[in-house]
Amino acid sequence: TEDALLSASSIQYNKKNWDIAAQHYLELEQKAVSKNNVLEAQVGLMRCYYFKEEFKLALEYANKVIDNAAIPDDIKNTAFLWRGKMYRHDAQNDLARKDFERVILLKGKMGAEAKYLHCESFYADSNFAACESEIYELVDQFAGFEDWKNKSFLLLVDCYIAMKDYFQAKS
Repeated sequence: TEDALLSASSIQYNKKNWDIAAQHYLELEQKAVSKNNVLEAQVGLMRCYYFKEEFKLALEYANKVIDNAAIPDDIKNTAFLWRGKMYRHDAQNDLARKDFERVILLKGKMGAEAKYLHCESFYADSNFAACESEIYELVDQFAGFEDWKNKSFLLLVDCYIAMKDYFQAKS
C-alpha cells in the first residue's frame, strides 16, 4: 500500500540508506494514487539520488520538483541550489548561474552558499574579473556568513594569481 511504501521509504531515508530508500520511493512514485504521495516520492528520489551522487537521475527529479506548482518553496529552493551544483559538476556554468541567481535572492545561509558557487562558476570559466566583482558583492551582501566569506577570500587570492596580480594576491 501507499502508506507502507511511504513509511518504508521515510525510515530508510532517515537512516541514510539511500539505495533502499530510493527503491521504495521509486515504487511509491509508480504505484501512488495520491498526488501528495507522488510529490513525496519525487522529492525523496531527488534527495536520494543527489546524496548518492547519481547526478543524472537527481537532475531529472530536481526538474520534476521545480516544475511542480504544488511543491513548497523551501523544497523548490533546495532543488534550484542542487540543480545549480549539478550543472556546475557538468561544467554547465551558464545554467548553474541562473539557478544560483534565483537562490541568492533568498538571502540567508542558502543565499550565501549560492553566491559563493556563483563566484566559483566565473572562476571556472576563467572570467576572473567577474569572479572578483562577485566576491566583493558576496562580502558586502553576506557579511554575516563567515564560512562563505572566508572561502571567497581564498577564491579571490586564486583570481589574483590567475590574473598574475601577485601584489594583490599576497595582501
